[in-house]
Amino acid sequence: MLLKTDMTPFRLTNSEFWIGSLLVMSAVAISLLGNWEPSVESWGYWLFSRVFSETGQFFIPDRSPFYTLYILLFRWIGFPGSMIAEYTATMVFTVLSLALFARPYLGWWVALFFGILWIPFLQESEPPVQNLALGFSCLAVYFRAKGETPKNLTIFYLFLGLAYLFRVTYSAMVLIFLAWDTATILRARKRKPTLTLSKSFQFLLLPALVIGLLVGTFRSFQSSHHWNNAWYVTTDWYPDPGKSLISASIFESINIKYVQSQPPGSGTPTDMYFSNPRLFGENSSLGKAILKKPEIFLRHWKKNLKELLPMSIAMTQLFRVYSGSRLANVFFVPFFAMLFLYAFLFSKNRVTQIFILGSFGLLASTALAMPKMRYMTPFIPVLGLCSAALAHWVQKKTRSALALLG
Repeated sequence: MLLKTDMTPFRLTNSEFWIGSLLVMSAVAISLLGNWEPSVESWGYWLFSRVFSETGQFFIPDRSPFYTLYILLFRWIGFPGSMIAEYTATMVFTVLSLALFARPYLGWWVALFFGILWIPFLQESEPPVQNLALGFSCLAVYFRAKGETPKNLTIFYLFLGLAYLFRVTYSAMVLIFLAWDTATILRARKRKPTLTLSKSFQFLLLPALVIGLLVGTFRSFQSSHHWNNAWYVTTDWYPDPGKSLISASIFESINIKYVQSQPPGSGTPTDMYFSNPRLFGENSSLGKAILKKPEIFLRHWKKNLKELLPMSIAMTQLFRVYSGSRLANVFFVPFFAMLFLYAFLFSKNRVTQIFILGSFGLLASTALAMPKMRYMTPFIPVLGLCSAALAHWVQKKTRSALALLG
């Protein structure tokens, strides 16, 4: 079953692509001259890659064993060339993927400029594994938008699955598209009862097989290294064993905010080993902790959700006057909320609209732990669509004004 798309076909010439690629490579090369260095998280992934090369075993799935395999492509070069090569390859791939995604709305050259402008942000958005997840998700939409053929649908879900392997939070994006495609196919079967489910879902066979085999392999060959956890440190004294990145992040962020909320001189311990029992007793399981103190989690998530929209606005750096004040909230929050809605309607293509909803879902998932600017990476394509929608609106109003004057 092929799903209908509203986007008209488009074509990129080889010369346009390669000239654009050279421009991106040049911009990435220049970015290497900046004052930047990898974070602790990046070093952790390189450690994981070394452990695999020595033992053939993987770290926890939430810390992307697939990325540690990717790093092996560069480890043979030796430090520091290996890290420079990996940074360059990852950044070029991500920027080109962003440009391909935005091309139908901005044009190729403007889309390239849009992607290049985000290099400083992507450079600081550690760990770089999330840039690869962003790149593959953009490529997935790019191929599907070219036409709803079985081949393109297979590539779409394969790339979306790879995005999930790089960053586990992209499971939300996969589920949203699966739900949409399932509903569409079931509606089609009502109109045509002879249509079989096996034939309708055949485009999922290869992606499910590849992703399933990789996930099964990662889970079957787990390392016994004592740093095999979300924090890549010894966790014998942590309240959570750290085998789940989401669980570890939620516990950590709640404890941090609890300690920060205590008045100076209160004697509140600043270590999770002491603060967590004050909050949840001896419960080290996230599920048990939620059942014991649901009000703590609800209050935490509510506060985090309020921070998301202002943080996504701050990504643009266009309105430096924005400071979270009440006056700023009155103007900027409604303005961007309307702009997001207009961009959603402007895109017209159903696949892109679902992708926008999925991006908001990824953004909302950061509220489970602690929203940070570096976690806003999945929102970059939405901001690109906002730019295109705003430019289109200004152009339309300008033409109308000139028509009235002329």
